[in-house]
Amino acid sequence: MKNLVYLFFAALMSFGSFKSTAQCTVNPYGAYGPLIPICGSGAFGAWVISPTDSWSGEYSTVNVTAGSTYEFQTYQTSNNASRFATVTTTANAALVWGITTNLTSITWTATFTGQVRFYTHLTAACGTSTVNSRRRVRCSTPAVTTCTGTPNAGTSAISASSGCSGTNFTLSASGLTSGTGITYQWQSAPTATGPWTNIGGATATTLTTSVAANTFYRLVTNCTPSGLSNSSSVVSYSVNTCVGSITMTDSYGDGWNGATMTLNVNGSPFQ
Repeated sequence: MKNLVYLFFAALMSFGSFKSTAQCTVNPYGAYGPLIPICGSGAFGAWVISPTDSWSGEYSTVNVTAGSTYEFQTYQTSNNASRFATVTTTANAALVWGITTNLTSITWTATFTGQVRFYTHLTAACGTSTVNSRRRVRCSTPAVTTCTGTPNAGTSAISASSGCSGTNFTLSASGLTSGTGITYQWQSAPTATGPWTNIGGATATTLTTSVAANTFYRLVTNCTPSGLSNSSSVVSYSVNTCVGSITMTDSYGDGWNGATMTLNVNGSPFQ
């Protein structure tokens, strides 16, 4: 089938020539051999290579993931001949290009997740050939750093240290260890020394809540791989006795028409 395609396009090309360009995307032989590399973590994974009858003047689609780095090479089984490689988006916008061999690559770090096209040609003049010219790709992802040892204790903070029962306030913490393997859990207690109880669903570094009695809080940071944890400094919220009163003033002496009303809490106007 590939030979029939070659004969058809050879007849078309006999009427003209290709112009030299910095990137080559002419592909008289179309797409051949999709490549789906599996990236290594912190190191390049195994090469994924196109079929043995790949030609210069065609391309392979390559699956890519944002943030991963890709090496593109041409590969000749019988020699180390150079080829010109161009990597583009599926809309043929050039991403990277250059001369490659069995030992030299062009490298690109993906800025999106999807597919790219990996073109090969004889030279930068975009020459084509039905001599076998395979394409191969490998990739790596940034190494994942997991937590080890005892995580940082961190420092807790509270948006208000006292107020009325049922009034919302926010807990937060800084100076914490973060990364893979780290989890967080807010705890509460009736005293500064415990006993401590996990607050359901409070697994972020901030928490907005309210209480009806004096309560103490801390954040526990856990490192799952090491099995070790640490607790932040303790903060507290004191519930005040809030008494409300209403003061009405008849400014006009006309039976409260146009009167003003002030709501006081603990003797002060409520804002």
